[in-house]
Amino acid sequence: MIRFSRNMKRASVVAATAAVAAIAVGTSPAAAASGRSDSCNTYVCGSGTFTFGTKTLSGSLSARDNECNSKGVYIGIVVYHFDDVADIGTMHKVSQDCHGGYDGWYGLNWSDRKTIRGFAVVTKQEGNDYYWTGNYVDNPLT
Repeated sequence: MIRFSRNMKRASVVAATAAVAAIAVGTSPAAAASGRSDSCNTYVCGSGTFTFGTKTLSGSLSARDNECNSKGVYIGIVVYHFDDVADIGTMHKVSQDCHGGYDGWYGLNWSDRKTIRGFAVVTKQEGNDYYWTGNYVDNPLT
């Protein structure tokens, strides 16, 4: 935010310099409309990075199995709307055991009829009826 003082010319130069610097480093509105959510616990650790549209998300997920207990682990996203309804997307199963590292799912897309308020990743262990929800990421376009 630029604070305007008596020296309006100086504030204009600062604003112009900041705009040129943003262009020089390649920042764009699309880059600013991305967010990352993480969910890590004893059983599974995963994250999701998505770029927002008002009714779309595009991005990727990655997760790993943290515990050697022969139970599968999953990761997905939950998408929040302004009508207080949340939808859970496809849950992706980690194919490697606890020593195998991260699995990744790329080029994921979510298209909605309703405006998207935000998202969070969710993780789950096989056999459990509950999900662990990562940090909420607000849609800066809405």
